[in-house]
Amino acid sequence: MSRVAVRSQEEFLLQDLLKLVESLHSREKTGYSQFIEFGVMELVKRQMRQEAIEGQGREGEELLRRAMAQVNRRLQERLEQHHLRFDFTPYFQNTGQQLRYVAREMQELAEQLQQLELQEVPEREVMTSVGQVEFEVREVGLREVEALMVSPLTPECELDLEWLRQSYSVEGSWFPLHVAIEELGFVVDGDGTIFISTENFPAVLLKKARRLMVEVADHLYWSNTS
Repeated sequence: MSRVAVRSQEEFLLQDLLKLVESLHSREKTGYSQFIEFGVMELVKRQMRQEAIEGQGREGEELLRRAMAQVNRRLQERLEQHHLRFDFTPYFQNTGQQLRYVAREMQELAEQLQQLELQEVPEREVMTSVGQVEFEVREVGLREVEALMVSPLTPECELDLEWLRQSYSVEGSWFPLHVAIEELGFVVDGDGTIFISTENFPAVLLKKARRLMVEVADHLYWSNTS
């Protein structure tokens, strides 16, 4: 086994919802599905969280409406690609009712992030791996860099686990994998994210951790068409 296909959480949820809809169509079933409701709700929560982090949210209700509209658009695009029709209206109605309180919390998060904007440390850099996958190097933390994360930006890609095991000391038969490189320990998760906690790291060690993570990602991420 040389490479393993991985998907982002959003892509996993979208594909799972598509399979549920296809199953209902094939069995000609009608009625409300709790499984579809769960998938829709998770996608909306993820979208709200992303917009709050990016400072796009306004009032809580507006944040919720925007998130639901974005998710509905992506779902309809995916259905059209597979020549399917499905009415998600009751699912979005229930999602809107159940996530009102969550939306207010997300809005408070957005306001806190905006107030701390001038104090934020995090930086992001987008790079392209040898296997032609764009990935993001991100610092996590406000007043200091508490962690480093590298994530593929494509919905789906492949991880060259054979190369990883041949190049470094890897613990674990499946995700999350613990990768030891010199004195540093990294975690590779099932969606392809590479993570290391850097709290209280001196500048020299932080720079080294970033360099090593980029080196790993550069050879770990491969396009499905490569």
